[in-house]
Amino acid sequence: MFLGKDIIGSPVISVSDGRTIGKVKDVYLTPDCQSVLGFSLSHTFVSGPIAEKRAIACHAVQDVGSEDGAMTIDLKQAEQQQLSVT
Repeated sequence: MFLGKDIIGSPVISVSDGRTIGKVKDVYLTPDCQSVLGFSLSHTFVSGPIAEKRAIACHAVQDVGSEDGAMTIDLKQAEQQQLSVT
């Protein structure tokens, strides 16, 4: 089972090239708390849309890191995301 507290502080890595994108700051849920919308980032190590929005929508996540502790994402999908957090 996925627990938000287990992922806070985890590195976020691009599945295509293994580059570290950032670190998970928080988990964003739907208003009814039934689904995860995405993740905010406390640190970003890239420039562009991810650095500007400091967030990743769930559709870009390949693996939340249940095995190795690192979230892997499809960077191209993440850059086209609609999730914006403040």
